[in-house]
Amino acid sequence: MKDAFLKLFFAIVLLGMVSQIASGQNKSQAYYNSHEREILPDAQSAFQSGDYDRTVELCRWHYIIVGDNRADSLRDRARRCSALSRQMADLKNQGKMSEAKEVALNLLSLHPEAASAKQFLKELEEMEKAAQPEPEHEPEPVKEPEREPEQEPEPELEKEPESQPVPEETVEPALPVDPALTPIPKPKPTEVRNNQFVIKAGTSIVDIKQLAFAPCVDLGMYNIGGSPLGVETGFYFAPGLASKTASMFGIDASAVLRAVGSIYPKAGLGFFSCKSSETGTSTNGLCAIVGITFIIGGHFCVEVGAKYYPQVMVNGTTPVSTSGITYDFPTPIEVLGAGVAPMVHLGWAF
Repeated sequence: MKDAFLKLFFAIVLLGMVSQIASGQNKSQAYYNSHEREILPDAQSAFQSGDYDRTVELCRWHYIIVGDNRADSLRDRARRCSALSRQMADLKNQGKMSEAKEVALNLLSLHPEAASAKQFLKELEEMEKAAQPEPEHEPEPVKEPEREPEQEPEPELEKEPESQPVPEETVEPALPVDPALTPIPKPKPTEVRNNQFVIKAGTSIVDIKQLAFAPCVDLGMYNIGGSPLGVETGFYFAPGLASKTASMFGIDASAVLRAVGSIYPKAGLGFFSCKSSETGTSTNGLCAIVGITFIIGGHFCVEVGAKYYPQVMVNGTTPVSTSGITYDFPTPIEVLGAGVAPMVHLGWAF
């Protein structure tokens, strides 16, 4: 009874291991969307087991889902190994064993644990041993001649040792290697931090004609949850518009996307309120925002961009004289013309 229980227990454990391995092979792209940390280990495991096509597929999913280049070198090695494995099989089927042996050695230089190459070289060695002819019969032992009684040798003059020629070293030619299959080192990708906070300060020229500046502060979070997405918001204030007859306050909101390495483009909208210093009335509106941020050395930030403002009018007054009486007549005043306002920010990421 005890032996039967132990056999049943081991059978259940074995079935669980087999099902786990099968599920690892059948993981789809939808599964990895919520388990992105398993992609690279599964790709490395597939490469070690010789499943090069699965390795290439997992590396491609890693780039799509995670968004970095850590799996590129493994993907390139898997592609070369897959091509060499197929080439070795084709040459073997055609009976070109010497060419297939060279390809197998090249495959082992890229993947020392390649089971297909090791198996082929083992089979080839057994075939070569079987092809060697065996001797028909064992040679008869040679009888030693009877020794005569030893005589004292006559003394001989010492001879100078003759100089013997030094044998030349033979250098075996190296096996030809296809340059296209030689692994090319890739530069180490820039490390990207998850949930990276960014603070920046700068200014924009909202009115180029009058050189009206608007100091601003931006706060942002990049690489949210390890993804290439981020958000950013900003605040600015322009006190001197239209010869200091109006002021403007604004709030921006932008979406950020990591492009390549540490380059982050952004685009968004801003809300502004322009207030007349004469009448106290305000005009509200929206502006468009584009920009690009460079993170240098992992921390220092430089941003360049621009905003587009529409024409902004506020209520003002114009002195009018009639019948000897002067009074202020309400009239609209242009405080900002439609156009592009360039901006430059500096900041720190942590």
